[in-house]
Amino acid sequence: MKLHKWLASANWPDPSDPTILAREWGQAVVRVAICVILLVYLVGMAYPIRLADGIPFWISWLIGYIVFSTAIAWQIRHSSSSQGIRRFITNIGDIGTVSLLMVTNGESGIPLFVLYLWVTLGNGFRFGVPPLIVSTTLSIIGFGFVVALTPVWQEHTPLIGGVMLAIIVLPLYTGHLIRQLNSCLLYTSPSPRDRTRSRMPSSA
Repeated sequence: MKLHKWLASANWPDPSDPTILAREWGQAVVRVAICVILLVYLVGMAYPIRLADGIPFWISWLIGYIVFSTAIAWQIRHSSSSQGIRRFITNIGDIGTVSLLMVTNGESGIPLFVLYLWVTLGNGFRFGVPPLIVSTTLSIIGFGFVVALTPVWQEHTPLIGGVMLAIIVLPLYTGHLIRQLNSCLLYTSPSPRDRTRSRMPSSA
């Protein structure tokens, strides 16, 4: 019941707001760029790759996700509104891809935990607190799978605690700051009546 009330009262982004669509477009462009950088970095770290044994699954996945992300960017560019379901799907894709790359690349994948925060905080600053909470939840789940499936992470218990703490605490504090900022903007912005009065000619 409480969850239902929260979902109903949460300040979700207005899909008809053109600034939301512009932010989603910017996110899409950054997504493609980061995926390309990840591909170059991970291939360089894994070089030489024995292609005789077949293309590693993570390379195929990452190339596929670059194609998917490019298609999403094209769709956003030709959309008239920002769709919540599209943002949610790409959020799952972002967190899932980061988690997969961390699982399949061993020590080379350790630095990628920073992308959990990059994705989560980016969603918060672009779209507000509710998407920030959704992305934080996905990051916690994704990192949990990484720890459970990756021996390299299991050997660094203190690092696990530090990363998990950062994934939880930093977004929570960021959400608090976003709420404060929105409250300040709401308090300082003129009311519709004041804006109407400011446009009326003076009788003096």
